[in-house]
Amino acid sequence: PPRGAFKCATFGEVSPKLPCGTTSIVAKQTMESARGTSKHSSSTNGDIPMVGKDQLAHLGDEITCLMWASAFTIAVGQYVTQVITVKGDPPFDVPHFEYVTGALAMEVTFNHAQEKRVNAWLLERCLTEDEQGPWRKYINNDSPVPLKTKNEDDLNRANFLAFSQHLQYKITGKLAFVSDYQGKLYSVSTIVRSTDDGF
Repeated sequence: PPRGAFKCATFGEVSPKLPCGTTSIVAKQTMESARGTSKHSSSTNGDIPMVGKDQLAHLGDEITCLMWASAFTIAVGQYVTQVITVKGDPPFDVPHFEYVTGALAMEVTFNHAQEKRVNAWLLERCLTEDEQGPWRKYINNDSPVPLKTKNEDDLNRANFLAFSQHLQYKITGKLAFVSDYQGKLYSVSTIVRSTDDGF
């Protein structure tokens, strides 16, 4: 399956259709290294999906992060709308962003000895290139500086997202902002937070 730094993805279909009208989904799981662990046979190499409580804990964090990031993005949109209402339209197009809605799916099975096994996935709507354009990354999670691009529309989006980070930091009283912006509809987010005035 396709992989990122910490998760793998499997593509599938659901029935009935999602509210957006599609049946295509992506099921994601967090990965761990099989090397040097007693949980896996010595013949297992590379990374494998986490299982049970470990998978649930990581995916729970992912979904919590996704919910906060989505709320922050909505707050930025509301702020921009308020400013436009008072001051009028800006001399540039304001991009619209939203996060892909995620859901936690669980499978509970029992083996012949009635030992319970829990498996979990983060389910998201599958975004297609026809619908959203090519995948792109705007801001990485290791720097607040937008990534360089030659495409002017992508540069405008990246600059807007950098502005949104500053606004989120201000709105939250210098406690948090969203990082790791990619795609048109986001499917990955990282919340950077601080418990004091600095990082």
